[in-house]
Amino acid sequence: MRNTTPVAAKILVVDDNKMNRQVVRSLLKATQIQIQEASGGEESVEMAKKHVYNVILMDHMMPGMDGVEAMKQIRSIQDGPNFNTPIYVLTANAVAGAKEMYIEEGFDGFISKPIVYAELEAAISASIPEEMKSPMPDDVADYYMEQGGTAPDDLPQIDGLDWNFAWLHLPSRDLLAESLREFYTLIPVQSKKLTQFYDELTLEQSDENYNDYRILVHAMKGLAATIGLIPLAGPAKLLEFAARDKKIDVIYALHPVFIYEWDSYRDKIKGAFDIGMEEDIEKKPGDIALCYKFAQIILKSLHDMDIDTADKAVKKLKEYTYSEEADIFISNIEAAVTNIDEVSAKEEFQKMLDILKTEGEDK
Repeated sequence: MRNTTPVAAKILVVDDNKMNRQVVRSLLKATQIQIQEASGGEESVEMAKKHVYNVILMDHMMPGMDGVEAMKQIRSIQDGPNFNTPIYVLTANAVAGAKEMYIEEGFDGFISKPIVYAELEAAISASIPEEMKSPMPDDVADYYMEQGGTAPDDLPQIDGLDWNFAWLHLPSRDLLAESLREFYTLIPVQSKKLTQFYDELTLEQSDENYNDYRILVHAMKGLAATIGLIPLAGPAKLLEFAARDKKIDVIYALHPVFIYEWDSYRDKIKGAFDIGMEEDIEKKPGDIALCYKFAQIILKSLHDMDIDTADKAVKKLKEYTYSEEADIFISNIEAAVTNIDEVSAKEEFQKMLDILKTEGEDK
């Protein structure tokens, strides 16, 4: 499909990480494709019951219902609007035999992560009827088809970050900055969650505990690789395989080192593209009433999938300081909004409000 792209086509992008969904949206922003997003398998099944899609791009490893199960549930609805819709798996498991395995499971194709434009274009081109295609502007098509080049020389220097690798998947300065900012936001949240799974694994080495750890460290590997942080992606891959093979001794040895390196990138990234600089600005005093108002706005926005309003409300939430203990939850709320995770956002707001209520009663 050289120089053509779908018109009025609709695709569903399913991934538990907002950064990965944003990459697809950004790579296709010059087209007229309508893009809808789902942050998990269960949500994708519900959306597939209500809307007709020309293509569904489905991440494999997600918490709860994974991509394979979600695909099969969508396929099982014989009178559903997407019974015959092509479904492509999005996965970082680009190992020998993986493509054949996914095809055998029932997927129509395979797109490796981190996503590159050529693979994405080929999948969509193969799935969209000719009447839904129209010429893509030559300058845009050429821009993406020639992305084997190097990143600009004036990008900020960050220890361990390979901008040329990142440029293959994030081929614009704005997309690089936006993705790096989202990664910065997720660093403490993912670190805390993986350490929680690690602690649970040390207490009880059950299949469920190994699986929880494996799925999250797999996602962290993908985040690091997309942004070009190969020094983080490598150890994450080792931990993922160790969890898959239940090699607890390897996890014991590598986890503390990996978490230390992962957390260190908060300091290394801060300042690049002005990321994190708002944290140094003097904040206005907030109270429980204001926090409750932000909670109502953000949770309703997430429920309605009004992501722009949720993002703006989070930025306003961060302009205030509520208390030393309550402020800790703001980064978790921001990460939940980034991942369009209404449940987690509600839980973090409840913790924050409980602390503010207790502090108010103690005064």
